[in-house]
Amino acid sequence: MKRFLTFNILMAIMMFAITGCNGDNDENGNGNEGGKGVGTMTMATSKSGEVEIFIAGSRSGTFTIDWGDGSAILTLPLLEYDDGDWLSKYVFRHNYSIESTRLITIAGENITHLDCQKNQLTTLDVSKNSALIYLQCWGNQLTSLNVSGCTALTYLGCSGGNKLTTLDVSKNSALTWLICHENQLTTLDVSKNTKLESLGCVGNPLITLNVSNTALTELDCNGIGLTNLYISNNVALTSLHSYNNKLTTLDVSGCSALRELDCGKNQLDATALNALFETLHSNPIEKYIYIYNNPGTSSCNRSIATNKGWNTNEIPNVYVDFTIDLADPEFISLTSVGESVVVNKFTNNWGYRAAGFAENGIIIHSGIDEFFAYDCTCPHDYVLNEETIKIEIDKSSSIFAVCTKCRTKYGLPANGTPVEGAGRYPLKTTRQVMMEYVF
Repeated sequence: MKRFLTFNILMAIMMFAITGCNGDNDENGNGNEGGKGVGTMTMATSKSGEVEIFIAGSRSGTFTIDWGDGSAILTLPLLEYDDGDWLSKYVFRHNYSIESTRLITIAGENITHLDCQKNQLTTLDVSKNSALIYLQCWGNQLTSLNVSGCTALTYLGCSGGNKLTTLDVSKNSALTWLICHENQLTTLDVSKNTKLESLGCVGNPLITLNVSNTALTELDCNGIGLTNLYISNNVALTSLHSYNNKLTTLDVSGCSALRELDCGKNQLDATALNALFETLHSNPIEKYIYIYNNPGTSSCNRSIATNKGWNTNEIPNVYVDFTIDLADPEFISLTSVGESVVVNKFTNNWGYRAAGFAENGIIIHSGIDEFFAYDCTCPHDYVLNEETIKIEIDKSSSIFAVCTKCRTKYGLPANGTPVEGAGRYPLKTTRQVMMEYVF
């Protein structure tokens, strides 16, 4: 058995972090030949070791896999996808003994779900699978991706590790989720994706982004160099994260459902911030705006926002989505109660997915029956002076964390509550899910 922890906030990214005992299927096939027509998908990898692919369908049947190494072509059961099921039954594995480029071919007209993440794929062709509704291919080495034939696609995840320079989703009118963090996209056109509800494009060198004609509820476009963001009249939008860009103006007129707006670390002067405050709605819901590290942060008129019911003094939410293996030497201490580790953007090359607010990182603490995850930014210094001071695990006891400036001590098993010092606010938490599979 292996245990994995997946941490996420803001974006409910569906991740299948899967491992287990050696599950080679090499000897189970009946030699069926894989087709090359409708429903055929191919992917190239030079990986040595185990490859894992998650495959499910719209109804029960069969499909074939040719692993591309001369082993028997397998005919396997295609199971109808049910998100309440034990996920391991949809996973198919194969071991390659040496590094060598191989073309994996999967054929089945009713395949609707494909997760081929972290398989060192250099190419992926799903253009002939019009039935596909879910595609997750993050953590590979893709430089191009053609989904034009996937007209039923509703979820596309192609983040982290890939190096896509273009992404055409104009034919995917059913798309509701698009997560393309940390690629090399210079343009992104979602004008035809009028059903799009969640868009994440962190870490791409985009200059302009227009999402005014979508059904967006969540937009995460942090750290991409944006100078223009067209977001007005997105009446369903509840969460906008656009920090660490180059925005000089921002207009959220018509965004009447907005609850959280993070535009910190841009180039908004006092006049621009005051103009932004004027476009904020005044609907009676709990709502937050974050304006830290802008030229006008200290001189703007915050009362324009606060008079409309907006809170301006809380550590912002940030995109966090990573998986840790408790068998990894870096994290094995978490199998013992009372231990803590810090995860940051350098850990296992997770980048933005584990950076936390102001790239201070995330503290993971193992409790008696659960794990806790906290942002490493001291809430006391942030609320007082909008300083992004990093906290550290207490050297004398790993059940505490201490701010390096105000010296507030926080109890990690006690939901990050201050137990000593000037601080009055608890540490900011991230949502976490522990997934435990036995194969």
